[in-house]
Amino acid sequence: MIMVSGPRSGLKLLGRSKPMQSAEARTGAVIARLRLLLVAGLVAGIAGATAYAEIKTSRQINPKRPFIQLKGLVQNQVIGPLTISDSFRAIESDKGVRIRNLRITGIDATRLQRDGIRIRGDADGVVIRNFRLAMRDQPQSHPNLPIGIAVQEGRNISIDSGSTSGFQMVFVPGKYTNGDGIATERAVDGISITRVRASDNSDGGFDLKSSRTRLDQLTAVRNGRNYRFWRTVEAGTLTSADARNAHIWLARGADVRIRKLVATSRSRSPVVRIEGPAKIVIDSCELRLPPGTRLVAGSMAGSQVSLGRGCRT
Repeated sequence: MIMVSGPRSGLKLLGRSKPMQSAEARTGAVIARLRLLLVAGLVAGIAGATAYAEIKTSRQINPKRPFIQLKGLVQNQVIGPLTISDSFRAIESDKGVRIRNLRITGIDATRLQRDGIRIRGDADGVVIRNFRLAMRDQPQSHPNLPIGIAVQEGRNISIDSGSTSGFQMVFVPGKYTNGDGIATERAVDGISITRVRASDNSDGGFDLKSSRTRLDQLTAVRNGRNYRFWRTVEAGTLTSADARNAHIWLARGADVRIRKLVATSRSRSPVVRIEGPAKIVIDSCELRLPPGTRLVAGSMAGSQVSLGRGCRT
């Protein structure tokens, strides 16, 4: 079921497909099952504005189309609950969209071809909560960079209570392997992520370039780098398990404060890997790591590292 509520809607819905058994069948007929519930405020509209909701289903699968597309003005809307599978992308906002107070809740999207949710445009006040986003078993290839939740632009964003898993790319020698659970870009100012698990992604569990980033009660498991931090981060408790390259990776210029880090591993991936001068403060640790695991690796020149109680291997 899809629920859309509020006085205005710039929502474009593109259909739900029945899982196909072969690549040829992906160009076959789509069984669309959509149900849109509109509250009275939506159909009545408001003074000086026209409210609308466009529902569009296709008999041909378009491998580049999102299931739900946000266009125009999206204000005071609720999307969810929603259960889909085999979609290219579950939800996407257009570059030119204007979003004010959007709530996305109860999204269960599996066997995704590329992404779960992508937020772009002039977005202020977006809440994403109670979600499960999982990619298909087959890794993606260039130029499709898979991400569970991609926040490319916006401010005052909240992501709470959910999971992302399996967003992977094919390994190509000499090329960087992308694939993130949650990723934010530099145009994002002010985001909170709490009670989220990111697992089995080929690059970052949480790959965060945003500023004023607040984290708590996160779990990252079996990602290339469980946490990738590029700018300012304030974190409560972060849990990291079996990172393939590093539990925490810092870019040049990152400024990170973590109240508590819980890290476990069967490999000797370093706890912190630094790429250029950066600052990190970890108040306390609970570490269960193999003997010989390095606490800090990488480019230490000009970096500031402060490790508190329990941060010893």
